[in-house]
Amino acid sequence: MSDYRRFTTRHDLTCHWTHLLTPERRHEMKEAVETIGKTCLPENFDRAFDGLDARLADASGADTFLTLLVDMSGSMHGQGIRSGIIESLRQVGDRLDAAGIDFEILGFTTRNWKGGRSREDWIMAGRPKEPGRLNDLLHIVLKGADEPWAENRDAPMILAEFNLPKENIDGEALEWALERILQQPHARRAILVVSDGYPLDDSTLQANAPDCLRRHLRKIVDEVTREEGVTLGAVNLFFSAAEAERQRMDADYPRGVSVAHDDPAAFALALSERIATLALPAPALAEAPAP
Repeated sequence: MSDYRRFTTRHDLTCHWTHLLTPERRHEMKEAVETIGKTCLPENFDRAFDGLDARLADASGADTFLTLLVDMSGSMHGQGIRSGIIESLRQVGDRLDAAGIDFEILGFTTRNWKGGRSREDWIMAGRPKEPGRLNDLLHIVLKGADEPWAENRDAPMILAEFNLPKENIDGEALEWALERILQQPHARRAILVVSDGYPLDDSTLQANAPDCLRRHLRKIVDEVTREEGVTLGAVNLFFSAAEAERQRMDADYPRGVSVAHDDPAAFALALSERIATLALPAPALAEAPAP
């Protein structure tokens, strides 16, 4: 497949996180997430943000916009790392908001496993060769650019919704994040992706070239890196030493750091470090004392 295609976009959905959960379900999930957090997060978890606190103290009110783009697929759904991601996003959001740094949080997955209505449409059309993407996208706004953080601080808990995570089509998610951040007038703009490192959708890969999703992701990564005033980085989760090495040698995202999926504190530290490096201005150098 020479160019990335979408068989249909009719069944894709972009929505706010509040549209996916009833008020009753939000209350249930908030209690469950807080309980899990108490048992899964280490006692020193908050210390992972000390470095970010120091950088934000020097960068308060900086002309910066940050997009956090979070892979919400099934592989990101382990209890330990899920708790780490949820609490890290909350902690980071609190700090960015207090420092006056503008940001948004976006999530991505698909609406179905192994294809959905898009695949059904393809079958009804006679299964044409190389049809392009065959799953229905689900893009979720956890906190929009102009929304108050206080009203969306509980948004990251949607990562714990057991029937939500499906597949991950990173290229189109990154394309979506780029379109949104280009609307921001800030001098410094950064996209930080939290992912397991590779796009995956069985229905699409079975009907197209096996590397079609990854090639499209790399194409969009190239587009992002060519945009003036936009930087891109990632925190990649790995599930084995071999996968960590593969990410190091053949990463799709630039400026990425790999973290074990079962180490929430390491994830929080990596997320903080990437934000400080990508989105915040470098600290001013102290003036040398007069001779």
